[in-house]
Amino acid sequence: MTTKDIANIKGCSDRQARQIKSDIKAYFNKEERHNFITFKEFSEYTKIPLEDIEVFILD
Repeated sequence: MTTKDIANIKGCSDRQARQIKSDIKAYFNKEERHNFITFKEFSEYTKIPLEDIEVFILD
């Protein structure tokens, strides 16, 4: 999941999306740079149903 994906889904700026991504990585103990965030992890962290996120994935 990229910063642009987060910004698109949440409707926030790139800077806010980077902070959200950083918060999610910390929440799931993914400290290393090469560890990616999945859409499922994003859904779990933000409490946004995966079905609502799928609309943005397909675009």
